[in-house]
Amino acid sequence: ARMASERIEIPLVIGGRRGIGAAVVQALSDGGTEVTYTWRTAPGDSPAAACRLDLADRAAGELFAQEQEAAPAWDAYVHVAGTTYDTLAAVMEQDAAETVMQVNHWAFARIARAVVRPMLRARAEFVSVLKFWLDRGVDGFRVDVAHGLVKEQNLADWTQAGPVLGG
Repeated sequence: ARMASERIEIPLVIGGRRGIGAAVVQALSDGGTEVTYTWRTAPGDSPAAACRLDLADRAAGELFAQEQEAAPAWDAYVHVAGTTYDTLAAVMEQDAAETVMQVNHWAFARIARAVVRPMLRARAEFVSVLKFWLDRGVDGFRVDVAHGLVKEQNLADWTQAGPVLGG
């Protein structure tokens, strides 16, 4: 279980069992990232953490979403799950069309809302700490602290000593 005080760099991949999702999980795992992914029918061969989630099951999707709202924020969210259908919705049987809508739209929207909101709250907390000190007259922050707002995680840290600009 993830603890609120821990800083964990783990992406959540919805639909990481097959196809593009499995490729995403594999690429992240190969890069040394600890990944958590969801599966519907059976977990894959990946050593990544996996949990069952059937997006066609509205109650299961809602429970998963509620769990995400109560958990610490994920560092990244990738949603590649979904039902493919080679026919226009206008010619689908109603049951099939409703399943496609549940999986591809309603479940996606509910889970995205549940996962993204804690991510935004975590960033907002960081910004509020900066604002607190700026409101009290602090002139600025050390770059090695403030870069957490904008620094891409995969960019190398600055290690070269000396002036940045010559002159």
